[in-house]
Amino acid sequence: MEKSVKQIRIAAIGDSVTAGFHIDSNLKMFFRMWRSPKRSWFSHISQKMHTQIPVSSVNYSSAGSKLSDRTYNLALDAVFNIKSMRDQVNKLLAKNFPDLILIWMGHNELNWVLKKEKNAELIAEKFRRDFQAQLARICEKAATEDKPVAIIVFGFIDIGSLFLLREAALQSRQKNKKLFPYFEKGYRMFPSIKPEHKEVTLSLAKRLNGELAEAAAFCEKSYGNKKLRIKYSDVLTKVSSDSLEHVTVKDGWHPSAQGQKRLAEAAWPVVEKQLSFLLKK
Repeated sequence: MEKSVKQIRIAAIGDSVTAGFHIDSNLKMFFRMWRSPKRSWFSHISQKMHTQIPVSSVNYSSAGSKLSDRTYNLALDAVFNIKSMRDQVNKLLAKNFPDLILIWMGHNELNWVLKKEKNAELIAEKFRRDFQAQLARICEKAATEDKPVAIIVFGFIDIGSLFLLREAALQSRQKNKKLFPYFEKGYRMFPSIKPEHKEVTLSLAKRLNGELAEAAAFCEKSYGNKKLRIKYSDVLTKVSSDSLEHVTVKDGWHPSAQGQKRLAEAAWPVVEKQLSFLLKK
């Protein structure tokens, strides 16, 4: 692609994977929530784009983020700097509106063990309602912009691979207790990834992925036009792995630097496809 003088504004909405977060000591996690740079797949995408065109990027993602519910309560979420999808959208709408918005959101809704509501159908209904409401807010604003805007909604990370990697990490930890020091802490924070909950969690992930696709399709039909595109992509769901090099040595759960780079490589073709649309006069 030829160089262009037009600057592209790119923004990300997401949770811990997009925030480049992983489990650690409480003190270090608190520091990371407030001060640590958000180095993730989105960083790689921004850098890749910058080799072709001028780019300004903002990563609104937040570890622990849910769609509209509070992770803890209003006060504790503020203390730990946890921003729901609704909070992130509020920030996005208050700034100069981006040309490209990447949304990878909802993984924390898979933590069904901690939900009061255990019925999968009702969980999925609420998920669709909450996600679509926030996506629609973005689309309503985007439709008023006098420029091309592209919104990409990504499906969940491959949860099946995550369970397999957790099993491999556990086997490694049983041989050497110094490995993955915060492995068990992951179970305490996200009990739905315990082996005994595998089938339900996998089933729910598949169901919620379907809701993401339908929400994106609904918004594309409702708001899409010659200047606005809303697309769903499952490329990140298809990124499977059997290598422990792709998860952090801290928790054996969140993507490592190599894992984040791999996710960016998978997402890049989907992002690049929108550049000619965004750069058209």
